[in-house]
Amino acid sequence: MLISTSVGKGFAASEEDIRNIRMAYNKIGYQAGDESFGYTDTILERAIRHFQKDNGLKEDGIMHPKGETERILIKKIAPKPSQKPMHKIPEFEEHNGEAHSLWPETDIVGGGLGKAAKVAAGAKSILEGMVIEQGTKQAFKKIIERLRDQKNEEDED
Repeated sequence: MLISTSVGKGFAASEEDIRNIRMAYNKIGYQAGDESFGYTDTILERAIRHFQKDNGLKEDGIMHPKGETERILIKKIAPKPSQKPMHKIPEFEEHNGEAHSLWPETDIVGGGLGKAAKVAAGAKSILEGMVIEQGTKQAFKKIIERLRDQKNEEDED
């Protein structure tokens, strides 16, 4: 439950409830005003009405605890389970108590490209050279990971 009191014009809502729904509406792109402001105003009422209209609800600018507007708002702000992980976990295998990349070619080629980029860029200092080298190596690793992901998806189809 997001609110414990009815919120809207003519209702004595709790300041905490108003701040909570302002935060929820702002999170999903409805301009509900300053999240620290705990009183109902036309900005909040307009956000509630727009949300109700967009979701086929009665457009009265009022939210009730456990009401239809609140139930749909809770669904909209709930985190969606991701179908794919946000980032790929590096694959390592243990060898004599040390972790070694299962993709050693990425490290070798990426390192070589990084060194070549450092020379080609004419790094003026050791730090500048290190930054160029590491940046190139990381970019190469990301490209390889994307290509592997594409290949894996093709294999699954």
